Amino acid sequence: GHPATNPAANLTSYTVLTNGSGNISLLPASRNGYTFEGWYADEKLTTAFNFDAGMPGQDTTVYAKWAPRTYTVTFVTTTGTAPASIQVSYNSTYGTLPVLTDNNMRFMGWFTAATGGEQVTAETLFTSTENQKLYAQWEAKIEILDNWITITPRTENYDETEPGFPVTITVDAPDADLSAEDFTVTYLWEKENSKWTEDVPVDAGGYLVKVRREADDKYLAFEMTTSQAV
Repeated sequence: GHPATNPAANLTSYTVLTNGSGNISLLPASRNGYTFEGWYADEKLTTAFNFDAGMPGQDTTVYAKWAPRTYTVTFVTTTGTAPASIQVSYNSTYGTLPVLTDNNMRFMGWFTAATGGEQVTAETLFTSTENQKLYAQWEAKIEILDNWITITPRTENYDETEPGFPVTITVDAPDADLSAEDFTVTYLWEKENSKWTEDVPVDAGGYLVKVRREADDKYLAFEMTTSQAV
């Protein structure tokens, strides 16, 4: 008998000429994104193949065991502070990705390039075979204009049985995704020592009206106050 070694190429099978008493040694296999962890005698990879036992004298199948390699994903942003890098395994999803916020800019997500590129989400599979950079892309938040808002007052005779006299707010946003319910309305009674309140007017008299909205991930903060009492 004589020892035999498989070719360097990743062949799925090959023939070794031997009289049955020689030994065989298998070179490590290679696979993109994975580390080779040895040859095994069973498909469930529980028993390492014993190459010292000599040729089995029959056709034999051995199984390669693989472990996905881990890569570093680094975050890059031109606005704010970049989050800490994360570790991702090959052919696994990225998992939860950081969400960035800014007062004036809208965070659009993580991409494979500073401009353009492909968007990467928590469900995206990591298929790179090297460490990776992901780039935050931003758009300017939208400014809400005063002329989108119409304030219609209630002017009528005072009736103490009424629960209150709120103004009517109408919103005409270009993409129709804002409504009156998205704004906070406060009132200031034109009387000495009065304070702004969200309570609707119940007393006779004139009131200044303030309409405001906090900034969110799409719109800038907004505030508008009537120039005279309604």
